[in-house]
Amino acid sequence: MTSDATDGGLALSYDQENRISGTGGYTYTYDADGNRVKKTNGTTGTIYWYMTPGIVAESDLSGTLKSEYVFFDGERVARRDLPAGSVAYYFSDHLKTASVITDSLGNIKSESDYYPWGGELQFVNNDSNHYKFTGKERDETGLDYFGARYYSNGLARFITPDWAAKATAVPYAEFADPQSLNLYSYVRNVPTVKVDADGHCVEDACIVEGIAIGAVIRVIARIGAGVALGYVMDKIRGHSSAAVPPPSVTTTTQTGTPGTTGTTVQAGTPGTSTTTTQTGAPASTSQAGEVSTSTANTTNNNGSIYIIPGSGTPSGRPYVGRHNKPDPARTRRSNDGRDRKQAKVVDNYPAEDTPAGRVAEQKHMDENGGIENLDNKRNEIKKPK
Repeated sequence: MTSDATDGGLALSYDQENRISGTGGYTYTYDADGNRVKKTNGTTGTIYWYMTPGIVAESDLSGTLKSEYVFFDGERVARRDLPAGSVAYYFSDHLKTASVITDSLGNIKSESDYYPWGGELQFVNNDSNHYKFTGKERDETGLDYFGARYYSNGLARFITPDWAAKATAVPYAEFADPQSLNLYSYVRNVPTVKVDADGHCVEDACIVEGIAIGAVIRVIARIGAGVALGYVMDKIRGHSSAAVPPPSVTTTTQTGTPGTTGTTVQAGTPGTSTTTTQTGAPASTSQAGEVSTSTANTTNNNGSIYIIPGSGTPSGRPYVGRHNKPDPARTRRSNDGRDRKQAKVVDNYPAEDTPAGRVAEQKHMDENGGIENLDNKRNEIKKPK
C-alpha cells in the first residue's frame, strides 16, 4: 500500500501490518515486537538499540556506534556522539520534549518552542538531535515515530487508526469518554498535559505529566555553564563517560515457591544486564468488602499493578490500575479524582511488555469482582461472549 503524494509530500509505502516500510529512498525494518530497529538508504543506514527506557544507542549498519543516550527516570537527559566523544545535554519540559540542548560547556546548541500538538518553532538549530515532541524521533518522513504508529503534528492526529492485539470494533475505547472513540486522535485531544507512551493511548498509558516546567529549565540553561551542568549532573549522577557497546539483555523466568515474586539484576560487561524473575502463586481471593492483594517487588525494570481502595476513588469502589513504573503512588499523576497516594502495588510485570501488563491487570480486576464492583470503566481484555 502507498500513500497519495500528489500534495507534494513524500510517498509513503506500507507493509502488510499497516506500518510505514519506506519513503524517500529509505527502507524500514521492524522486529517481532513491532519496534523499528533499522532503516537503510542504499549502503548507509542506522540500527537502533533498545532497552527499557527506549532507544539507548544508534549504530551504523556494521554495528559501529554513532550515538549513545542517557536516561534518568524515563527521560532522555544526555547524548554522547562517537567517535569524537562530544556530549550534549537535554533540557526537557513536562512532556519530555527537549526544548533546549547544550554542549558540555553549557552553550546552547538548539532551542525551540513547541505548539500544543507538536509543531516546532526553532530559534537555534546547531545540533543533530532528532528526538523532538515528547522525546519521540522525528525522521525524514516529517512524522513522529511512537512505536505502534506514526504521528503527524500538522494534522494533530496519528496517520493510521489505533489497533489492538485482539480484534475489536473500537480498540481501547472508554465509552464514557467520546474522545476515545476516534481511533486517530492523539491523547484524547488533551496534548498540553498528556503524553502517549507507545502509540496506544489507553487509560494507564495516556499519562498525565503534571505542571509545565519548560520555562524554568530554559532559564536554567541561559544562566550559564555552572548552573546548567550542575542541574544535568544531578539528573545523571553516576553516569560514566566510557564508551558503552550496544546493549544486550538476557531474561530467564522460573516458577518457584508459591506466593513469592522477585527480580535480580546483575551488572556485568558494560552494556549487558542479566535478569532473573521468579513468579509464584496468584493473590488470594478477597473477602466481601475487601481488596485482594499480594506481595510484589518494586524494581526499575518492572511495571506495577496497583489497587486503590474505595476510600480513594470518586465512586467509593476499589480501582485496579497499571503503570509502567514500579511506584505508581510516586510517579503516576492523574486528574481522574483517584487518590494514588493510597495505591498498593499487588503485582509486577516486565515494564516493556504491555500485553503482559494488561493480562495481569485483568486478572486482578477479575479477582476483585470485575468492573461491576470496581471504579474501572472497562475491561483490559475483551471478554468472550
